[in-house]
Amino acid sequence: MMILALLEIYPQPGKRREVIDILVSGQGQILVKPGCLACELMAGIMDEKLVYIEKWESKKEFTRHLGSDDYFRILNALEFASKPPSISFFEVRDEKGLEAIEQIRNNGGDEDE
Repeated sequence: MMILALLEIYPQPGKRREVIDILVSGQGQILVKPGCLACELMAGIMDEKLVYIEKWESKKEFTRHLGSDDYFRILNALEFASKPPSISFFEVRDEKGLEAIEQIRNNGGDEDE
């Protein structure tokens, strides 16, 4: 079961660069950890929101990461939020891609859930 971790944060005015620096500073170290499949930071175009995403191969590896100094660094970025951030962890049991879109479009959208 894959784990997807999602952090959405709105930095305080004047602190956006600092939050970005904190989140980007540990990416290299996190990406080389066993089980890390992805570590990305995205910036909103229409607002000041930053979205930080981690993708982990298993719950065990992700749990180990949560207790690490690398994750503590990520938590430090929350100090600069202008409102409460949103943190979500998803347990992904089934991952589909382009083939799912093709299947649904070819079946006329009658896919059972």
